[in-house]
Amino acid sequence: MFCLLRAPWRNNIVKRKRVWITGASGDIGYAIAEEAAKTGSDLVLHCFRNEQPLRRLSSNYPELDIRIVQCDFTDSLRTLECFHSMPCPDVFVHCAGYSDPKLFQEEEHDSIRAQMQSDLITPMLLIRSFIPDMISRRAGNILFITSIWGQTGASMEVLYSTVKSGQHGLVRSLADELGPSGIRVNGIAPGIIHTRMVSNYSKQDIDAIKREIPAGRLGHPEDIAHTTMFLTGEGADYINGQIIGVNGGWHRG
Repeated sequence: MFCLLRAPWRNNIVKRKRVWITGASGDIGYAIAEEAAKTGSDLVLHCFRNEQPLRRLSSNYPELDIRIVQCDFTDSLRTLECFHSMPCPDVFVHCAGYSDPKLFQEEEHDSIRAQMQSDLITPMLLIRSFIPDMISRRAGNILFITSIWGQTGASMEVLYSTVKSGQHGLVRSLADELGPSGIRVNGIAPGIIHTRMVSNYSKQDIDAIKREIPAGRLGHPEDIAHTTMFLTGEGADYINGQIIGVNGGWHRG
């Protein structure tokens, strides 16, 4: 894969916040990117294949400096190369990931390796690359969009649940390590969100899930985006090392 650069960074009189968002072409990632753009943040937006939504977002906010990075997170070294020339972030949101429901005994070695690489190892290496800059500034926000399955586990989602629970461990450990340097690390664990990922569920399955959720509905990508804006904003300065469930009351723990 390769990286694509859009809109060169300009010299600004007033420094704008720089926000990196991985998986920005997905439903949740795009909603987060749009909310960040509304706040006037400069953006580095990652996608795997579909860059068209990000190009449209860039054209809607010509006053912002927006770069689009296209790469495959299963290739850690290439991903690091693609991000190497980017200005270090003030906020890093890891939203890239995918789910492929199946019985665990049907998982193959390559699929296990690919998901661990994409959802856990590559973001760890990427974060490690810019942590020194955040420490030198004594400021920064790191946020993982994880999953309710990382909290509860799920049949047919063993691999996905494992990498998401691994992200939870990373969030809590990094928050403990980086907190004294003024860096906050948190996670958002969405419940069932109305995105393309739920297309694997039948209408009967969705209706059954809705009956279990106290809110009586699936979540919307905007629900996650609004929580992201809060957790990475000044109003959440005392929140660190937390996994915030956004699931309509479906799981409380």
